[in-house]
Amino acid sequence: MREVEPVTVAVPWRTLFEVPDPARFEEVLEALTPRQRGLVVAAANFAALDSPGAELAMHVYRSDEDDVITTDVRSYEPPATPRPEVGVFPIVSRMEGAARPHVKNVDDGWSVVPESHRRTVLVSPDRIPAEARSRPSLRPRALAWAARERLDRSFPMLYDGLRQLALARRARATFTRRIPRHRPPARLAAVRPSDAAGKPRAVLFGLHWLEMGGAERWALETVALAREQGFVPVVVCDRHSQNPWITRPELEGAVVLPLSYPMYDDVDDQPLLRAILENFDVAAVYVHHCQWMYDRLPWIRAASPGTRVVDSLHIIEYGGGGYPGASVHMSDYIDLHHVISPQLFEWMTGVQGVPSERVHLAPLHGLTTGEFADVEFSPRSSPDALTLAFVGRLTHQKRPYLFLRLVAALTRAGLPVRAILHGDGTMAEPIARRIERAGLAAVVVRRGEDWPVSDTLCEEDVPVMSSQNEGIALTTIEAIAAGVPVLSTAVGSQDSLVAEEFLVPRNPAAFVAASLSILRRVVEDDGLRRSVWEDERERLRRFSEMESATEWLHGEMRRWHAS
Repeated sequence: MREVEPVTVAVPWRTLFEVPDPARFEEVLEALTPRQRGLVVAAANFAALDSPGAELAMHVYRSDEDDVITTDVRSYEPPATPRPEVGVFPIVSRMEGAARPHVKNVDDGWSVVPESHRRTVLVSPDRIPAEARSRPSLRPRALAWAARERLDRSFPMLYDGLRQLALARRARATFTRRIPRHRPPARLAAVRPSDAAGKPRAVLFGLHWLEMGGAERWALETVALAREQGFVPVVVCDRHSQNPWITRPELEGAVVLPLSYPMYDDVDDQPLLRAILENFDVAAVYVHHCQWMYDRLPWIRAASPGTRVVDSLHIIEYGGGGYPGASVHMSDYIDLHHVISPQLFEWMTGVQGVPSERVHLAPLHGLTTGEFADVEFSPRSSPDALTLAFVGRLTHQKRPYLFLRLVAALTRAGLPVRAILHGDGTMAEPIARRIERAGLAAVVVRRGEDWPVSDTLCEEDVPVMSSQNEGIALTTIEAIAAGVPVLSTAVGSQDSLVAEEFLVPRNPAAFVAASLSILRRVVEDDGLRRSVWEDERERLRRFSEMESATEWLHGEMRRWHAS
C-alpha cells in the first residue's frame, strides 16, 4: 500500500484513496445526508480496490427510488436512466495489485468495458416512498407471490395459520436431517496466498446489512472490538438495503463495503477478495449472516490457508436451517462456530454432527445491558393503562400484525391498554394502514429505528414477542434487565428466559387467545406481572453466569493477534 497524504476532509470511515481536490469532495458530501455520505465513501473505497493506483473521477447521482450503485458493474458507465447529478470529485487509489478487467452484462453474458477513469455512484433517499420500493414482479413465480401477498393483506390470520402449518412440517425436517458438507472444486488448488509483510493487520467481516436487529447489533460490537484491538475492520454487506446504520459509531475507522449488484466474479478468481488480501494482512474472517462470504470460504481457505475463520449464529430457520444451515454446509472451512443459544448448540452438535470442540456457546447477555444483581422491578408506567410494546424489525418473522391483533382484541374487551410499536422494515407501510383501518391510531404509538430503544424500555409494562421464530431475542434480555416481564411465543430458545406462564403458542389464533387471557389477569392483578418478572430475572441471572459473547471474543481476538 503506497504511503500518501490522508484524506483531509473529516469522514468517520477509513479511506483507501487520497483526494487531490478536498474542496470538491467536501462540496459533494455537504449536499448529501450522513447515510448517503457513507455510501459514497464506500463506493470510492471499492473503486480504489478495484482500480489499484488509478486516478478516478467519482460521479455522484441521486435516485428517487431504492436503487443504489456502489460496487456493481453499472459503476463503469454513466447511468442508464437519467439521474440528477450531485457532483464530481477525483480520487487517487492508494491500493496495490494487478489491474483487473472491468465488465458489463450483455445479454446474460459478460463483456469487457473499455478502460475508463470515471465511476458512477448512485445513492437512494433516506426515506423511500412505498410506490418507489423494489417489487418482486420480475421474480420467478411472480403471480404466485402476488396471490400470496393479496391473501396476506386481506386475510392475515388465515394466511399466517396456513404458513405456520407449512413451517411446522419444515421444522420437523430441519431438526432431523443432516445437511451435506461442501466439497471444493479442484481448481481452487491453484490459488496461492499473497505476501502479507508490511500490510495493515485486518479482520474481514461479512455482514447481512446495516439495519436495526439483534444480530446486527452484535455484528457491530465485533467490528468495534476488532478496531479497539488494533485491527482494521473491513466490512462487507451482501444484502440490498438502505443501510441506515452505516453512520453508527462502531464503524468508525472501518472500511465499509455494502455491495450492490450485479457484481462480476471471475470463475477462477474473486476480484474483490483478492484485492483485500493484496492490501491487508487478514488475520481472521468473521461471518455474520452473510451468504456472499459463506459461498467464498473455499476460495479464502485456498488463497489464505493461515487465516482463521469464525462465524456467529443466532436463529435456526425452518426449511434448511437458514444461516446455521449455510454454516454447517461450509463447516469444513470454518475453525469455530459461535452460537448464542442452547438450542443452536444442540442442533449443531447433535443433529448436524459438528464436533463440539468447534462449536462455542456464548450468549449475548451484557451486550446492551449491565449486571443483573441490582435490577429492580419496574412499576407500571401509567396507572390508567397497561403499556404493551413491540420492539423489532417490521417483517413477517416478527409478525407485527399479530401484535396489533392482540391490541385490538384487548381494546374490544374494554381493557385499558396503550401500545408502542417500535421498529422499521418491509412491512412498515402495511402496518401503518392496518393501524388506521383497525381504529387504533389513538392507542398505538409508532416509533422508528431513529428513536432510542431505551425510551421504550422505560415505558413498557409488558413487551410482547409475537415472532414465528427466534433464537434468544436480544430484546428479551433487555426487557428483563429493565425490570419488566416478557410475553413471548414459545419458539427457539425463548423458554431459556421467558417464564412458562408467559409463553404462548405460535399459531396466530391461539397466540391472541392465550395472550388476551394472560394480559386480562395482569390488568386485574399487577402482582402477577411482578412474580413472572422475578422468575425471568432468576432465569436471566443463571443465564448470565455463562461466558458472554463479548468475553469469548476478547479471548478469540488474542488468538488472532498471535497467529
